Amino acid sequence: MDKLSDLVLNRTNIGIIVVDRELKIVYLNKWLQDYAGINADNIIGQILTDIMPIFHKSYYQQLVANAFFKGQSMFCSGAIHTSFIIPHNHLVEATVRQNMFIEPIQFGQETYLLLQIKDTSSQHKQIQLLKNEIAERKRIEAVLRASEEEMKELRDKALAASKAKTEFLAIMSHEIRTPMNAIIGMADLLVETPLDTEQSEYVEILKYSSLNLLQTINDILDVSKIEAGKLETNKLKFNLQLLLDELVSFYTFQAEQKGLQFLYKQANVPVVVEGDSVHIKQAISNLLSNAIKFTEHGHVSLEILSTELDNQRIKLEFWIKDTGIGVAKDKMQDIFEPFSQADSSTTRKFGGTGLGLAIVKRLVESMGGIITIENNDGHGSIFKGYILLDVINE
Repeated sequence: MDKLSDLVLNRTNIGIIVVDRELKIVYLNKWLQDYAGINADNIIGQILTDIMPIFHKSYYQQLVANAFFKGQSMFCSGAIHTSFIIPHNHLVEATVRQNMFIEPIQFGQETYLLLQIKDTSSQHKQIQLLKNEIAERKRIEAVLRASEEEMKELRDKALAASKAKTEFLAIMSHEIRTPMNAIIGMADLLVETPLDTEQSEYVEILKYSSLNLLQTINDILDVSKIEAGKLETNKLKFNLQLLLDELVSFYTFQAEQKGLQFLYKQANVPVVVEGDSVHIKQAISNLLSNAIKFTEHGHVSLEILSTELDNQRIKLEFWIKDTGIGVAKDKMQDIFEPFSQADSSTTRKFGGTGLGLAIVKRLVESMGGIITIENNDGHGSIFKGYILLDVINE
């Protein structure tokens, strides 16, 4: 090599090694000699692995083969091996970071391998210092925000725990629902067989309990779907009057079984509309079922009113009133949250998961509506809401 090239190569802050096909070192620049504490006179002619043991590894042997036989270059990051050649100061070896570039070069009729080694320790240290500084700033900011964010963080943790619980229960409920359906089916078959009075009572209790458990499982599945954003709304043409008649017939019977009066009133309700009949039925059913469950004396009523918004859409309003236990004012904001009920005694006395109203709220909102609750003059509750439906012009 000429003197100018040699001067340039020795002044650069990159270590340069050139080896032949037998991996014998033919050139070593001064920077690398000083960096590694070695002398070129003693190293020239030696095998590369004598000063760079890493080339004993099969991975690097393959890189060498690819360079010589396929002409492939390769950049080796310090992210895999922090150092490729040991610096003369062994005390700081643990903090050393190096990158290496392997490149085949042609000189005359011979192919050589050019290794360029760059020490990135200072950059790495600067990055670490910057990371530490950023972390310290964040820590200070977090401390300053702690007092005002403490309640929010506690709430977020509670919501996260609740979500995790819901996801777990959803998974488990899928596994439980299949055997539950089998139990209910077997109970139905057992009722048809000859049983004495005591056995019949046992079977009815079994069936009633199984149906309640299945409803709980279904509620959990619904809430988990809603929380996961998998609630799908299907808009189809259906007979709204027929749907309401079925609901009124079923819940009139349910109310009378409990000794309650069921009242129903509607106005301007169209016959045929387009919307999600399944979600409408589920929402109103949950509200009526709740009203009957929490009412011991008096009545439960359903009022439906349709208001035309334009030629293509209506606002279907509904009121469900009862003369039951009502809801305390300080609990009204939480009543539509999952696993929430008016108080713990409600669960003990009436049962349930506290999921029904949470499901209703999400269903109503998915159909462009809202739902609220208020006290019925101190004698029960009033659930008010509306949904939007498309009009079918025939």
